[in-house]
Amino acid sequence: MKYIIVFIITISTLFSYQPTDLKDKSWKLEKSKNGIDVYSRTVDGSAIKEGRITLIVKARLSAVVAILEDVNNQPDWLSKTLVAEVIETDHQGKIIYYTVGDFPWPLFDRDSVQSAHMYQDKDTGIVYLSSSCASGIKPVVKGLVRVDLIDKEVTIEPLSKGTTKIDYRVRADPGGNIPAWLVNLFFDRDLINNFETMREHIKKPKYRDAELSYINEKF
Repeated sequence: MKYIIVFIITISTLFSYQPTDLKDKSWKLEKSKNGIDVYSRTVDGSAIKEGRITLIVKARLSAVVAILEDVNNQPDWLSKTLVAEVIETDHQGKIIYYTVGDFPWPLFDRDSVQSAHMYQDKDTGIVYLSSSCASGIKPVVKGLVRVDLIDKEVTIEPLSKGTTKIDYRVRADPGGNIPAWLVNLFFDRDLINNFETMREHIKKPKYRDAELSYINEKF
C-alpha cells in the first residue's frame, strides 16, 4: 500500500458547503501578487488564522481538478513537500492520502492523513473539494508530529472557455510547540509561491488535456 507526503494543504459535509462571499467583512486582504489574492480571518477559539486564496488560471475545469487530484506529483509544486503518494482512491473524486512536510531544524517534520471528496454541481458546473484529517488509517510515525487539524474547502468555477477561478480556503494547526504568530507569519508567502508554481505546471499536457469522466466541462 502506498503513502503520501505534504504539509499544510481537509471529509466535511460537502453538500451543505456554500462558498463564503468575499464581501464578508471578516476576511482581510493580506497580500496581492500577480492576480493572486490572499485573505485571512480570525477563528473563534483559535490563535491560528483561517486563510483564503483566490486566483484565475488559464486552464480548463478538468485541468484544475486533475492537478489537485494528482497527489503523487504534488511535490512538484507544493513547497515543503517531501514525498506524496495516495493511500486509496475511487478515481471518481474520493482520495485518502498520507502527508509529510519538511520543517526547519530543530523542529520535527509533520505528517498527516487526509481524506478528500470532490463533486460537481451539474447545473452551474462548479466543482467543490472538501478535505480534512482522518484517523485510524496509519499509525503515528516515530520522529514525526502528527497533524490533527487541516480543514480545506475549494471552489473551482468555470468562467469561460479555458478560464477557471479557484477559491481555496484552509485552516491548519501544525501542532507541537510552534507559536501561532509564527504559523500566521509564513502563511501568505507559502500560498502565493505554491499557486504561482501551479499555474505553470498546469500547462503540462497531462493536465492541460485531462479528460475526467466525472467532470462535465461547462464551456
